[in-house]
Amino acid sequence: MKQFTWDFYLKPTVLYVDDNILKIEDFCLLLEEHFNVETETSSSEVLKRIAGKKYDAIILDVLMPKIDGFALADLIESSACYNGCPIIFRSSAENPDISKRALTHGAREFLSPYIPNHEYHIR
Repeated sequence: MKQFTWDFYLKPTVLYVDDNILKIEDFCLLLEEHFNVETETSSSEVLKRIAGKKYDAIILDVLMPKIDGFALADLIESSACYNGCPIIFRSSAENPDISKRALTHGAREFLSPYIPNHEYHIR
């Protein structure tokens, strides 16, 4: 029998949106010790997901098909279901214009591929 733990209830819950399953799996491994991580691969499903749950943060991949992370952030922020949690952009692209646009777009943080893994656990 699995032992009950309060850890699940004490950890912040984040929604990570990325169209690449491998990036989702790798990134979740970095976060799962300190966060409850829920994932979504379809940007069109995100609004349905936030309608049913309140998140402590939303992490959006910038380069996604159909709706990019910036347009998705605008849709989330204009939704009546959005609780005002931080929206964080993430991209593996080595383009300084993307990070500049993310930070001027109102993101609290931009996660680049150059952040050392241990820094994801700093609260």
